Amino acid sequence: MRLLHNVYGDKFCSVNEDGVTNYTLQQKELALEQGIKDVIDAINGIFNLHDREMVDYAIYHREKYVSTDPEPSYNEYITLIACHFLIHTEFMPPTVTWHPYVWSPAT
Repeated sequence: MRLLHNVYGDKFCSVNEDGVTNYTLQQKELALEQGIKDVIDAINGIFNLHDREMVDYAIYHREKYVSTDPEPSYNEYITLIACHFLIHTEFMPPTVTWHPYVWSPAT
């Protein structure tokens, strides 16, 4: 929530003078929704820049540009989550078709 606060201010939470983050359940739900939108927007940005090589870029980004900072910026974190998503998803572009396969034991 603190990373979100650094980007969006008090929209999703507040931080008191001691650095403690406070938020309501509604703010937490809105923050989750915003985070999902930001990840989708990051995936769209990666796709627009790298097109068919976007999964290759995601692998490259994770290996080369992962922040060593214990608390990365919100933008770095969202980009890293988008790259994780691209790598760990059964991604299939809409132009690819597969013939159905059903395994059966050898006879």
